[in-house]
Amino acid sequence: MTAKTDEEWKAAVYLYYRRMSEAMARSCDGEALVLSDDIDRLDQPFENIDNQPSIWWSHELPTLRCLYQENIITTLIAVNNITKKRVDRTDVLRSGTKTDNCLQ
Repeated sequence: MTAKTDEEWKAAVYLYYRRMSEAMARSCDGEALVLSDDIDRLDQPFENIDNQPSIWWSHELPTLRCLYQENIITTLIAVNNITKKRVDRTDVLRSGTKTDNCLQ
């Protein structure tokens, strides 16, 4: 077995976090909470880090929007991770693209 390169490790770690984030989003029902340092920008793409898209933008948000479409999630509450301020951001779920059979 050969040792992984730094790039292979980064790709593996990103894949792990992407899958875990999507799984966590899929476990939500009713009121979903999201922790962020910029709760006003949840509906805007974040800058890529190491040429990887934001997991929030690429996986978590589409999954939560899907659950909202299926009436599994009713509310999205954003919590600022610094101030602990809570804001209803359900509008972020309504503004997404409609997807047929998104839970398959």
